[in-house]
Amino acid sequence: MSKINKKLNNLTKNFGFKKQELTEIKKMYLGEFFNPQDTAYQKLLKISKKLCDEYNSIDKNLKEKLSLFKTIKIYFKKKKIINKLFPCHKMIGSIRHVDTIIGLVDLDNFVFLNNGASFSKYTLTHIGSGTMFGVKVTVGSDEVEKNDNLIKLSKIEIGKNTWLGAGAKIFNNTTLNDGCVVASGANVCDDVNKNSLYLGRPGKNYCVLDKSYSPKPKIHQDYTHEQVEKIYSTIKNLGYKSVWKEYKKMLTGQKFNTCKIKFGNLFLLTHRLCAEMSNKETTKSRREQIIDVLFPNHGENFVVENDVFIDLLGSVVCGDNVTIKSGTYLAGNVFIGDNVTLQNNTIIFASEHDMIASDRKMRFNLKNGLYRWTWTDTVIVNSNISIGENAIIVPSTVVSQNIPANALCTNKKIIE
Repeated sequence: MSKINKKLNNLTKNFGFKKQELTEIKKMYLGEFFNPQDTAYQKLLKISKKLCDEYNSIDKNLKEKLSLFKTIKIYFKKKKIINKLFPCHKMIGSIRHVDTIIGLVDLDNFVFLNNGASFSKYTLTHIGSGTMFGVKVTVGSDEVEKNDNLIKLSKIEIGKNTWLGAGAKIFNNTTLNDGCVVASGANVCDDVNKNSLYLGRPGKNYCVLDKSYSPKPKIHQDYTHEQVEKIYSTIKNLGYKSVWKEYKKMLTGQKFNTCKIKFGNLFLLTHRLCAEMSNKETTKSRREQIIDVLFPNHGENFVVENDVFIDLLGSVVCGDNVTIKSGTYLAGNVFIGDNVTLQNNTIIFASEHDMIASDRKMRFNLKNGLYRWTWTDTVIVNSNISIGENAIIVPSTVVSQNIPANALCTNKKIIE
């Protein structure tokens, strides 16, 4: 069965569309001009939003501890929604968040979509096997080809084993070739070369990623003995004492195995707690309890607003009078000084993988079992700093001045 027929059958089977209603939607899937005012198309948009909202709300209603039975039940509930949203997907990887229109995105094997990933309704997208998204990656833009009252969707091709950094934006009619890495906050306006590093605003192909590639030195800051003890106590109280050996590797910037089940569950627990913290039905006392678990090392007058996402509990240290506003994403070893405000939708995501695609793949051997090596980088935000909304701070950066809204802050310069 062709991909187009599979998508159309999905609509008739699961959503009650009549075959004769799907003329304009079929043209859309084929990349031809179609009428966006078509009744069936408008219905498709509403159904898609409802499905995405349902998928993204599942974790907000979960309790802290999950039985094996409950975990399996949730997996199949999510899988059922994924099958409807991505009718041509292959083996499911990990999908934390969805924001798309039914049938516009084709996923190959083991694609990883992180929190905040969104796909334009004006773009047909294909994503190759083994591709990983950082948080808040945007695929597609609102530019569309018009012919009187008709429109034609653009296309984006993302090759296999690519890695898109946090906050990257992929614009229409671009191709990201196999094995490439798009750096955090980069704007992809043209094609990305195979096995290359693409970075900047405007973005450019910076270098080839081969065995001769030498990454720049990383910055590092040690956690104090007291800070480590607080983190250990939190993890122990949650029943995750057994992961401490692997967790300490994360604190010191060493490679750790993200495929270790117990350690992976601690990440998932962190994400569930973030969702519960943002749930309007969560009581004030429970919310305060969650904040102390997610941020065991915070000072006085610590304020965390809704929809804040932290990748792994305990890894972020905050001083006194710190405010983290809505939509902020934090990962890696992050040290925030006193009197700091992270405005809405700030991204500090210092989670690292191997740059060379062949080293980045999930593997299996007798010693490690299933494994994929990951490690954390460091970001330091000095005291008395305000980071503007939608700003992105890349790994190995010391923030020593206020960052404007929408800026990309690197270890060398600020790009507005």
